[in-house]
Amino acid sequence: MDLKGKKVLVAGFGKTGVAVCRFLLQQGAEVKVSEKKSRDKIVGITEWSKKGVEFETGWHNPKSFLEADLIIPSPGIPFIPELKKAEEQEIPIFSEVELAFRFLNGKIVGITGSNGKSTVTTLTYRILKEAGLQSFLAGNIGTPLISFVEKSTKDDIYVTELSSFQLTHIKKFS
Repeated sequence: MDLKGKKVLVAGFGKTGVAVCRFLLQQGAEVKVSEKKSRDKIVGITEWSKKGVEFETGWHNPKSFLEADLIIPSPGIPFIPELKKAEEQEIPIFSEVELAFRFLNGKIVGITGSNGKSTVTTLTYRILKEAGLQSFLAGNIGTPLISFVEKSTKDDIYVTELSSFQLTHIKKFS
């Protein structure tokens, strides 16, 4: 998947949104963030703007969603009308996990469910680490999976806690 020159809209600018923006800039994408928070409530907006990220704040502009080549909603973003319209126009919508999956080297151990995700994820990670395997804790429990892409190797194992929100916009991830 080539992202160079693609218009990518990141909906939400929390921990995951920041990690996605960093990755997209490394890939040469044109990045725009749509964030409902007001501009003064967003940490680091000036620095990210200097890096080339465009921001719309205080609302989600439907036009921005329809002009994108790809949309990456943060896990906490519900299926808002702007996403529904984009989907109707067949604009690809990927979760951060889906995006990471397409670029990540190594294996992913995905853990999801109603209860006990964090406990099982942590235990699995520690077992693998104690066994001497190159493993990392990722996803809902800590670091966004996309943050590992650049330095990932085929021997890495990413033990990833996955919430239902992170699984909403997956296509090929399994």
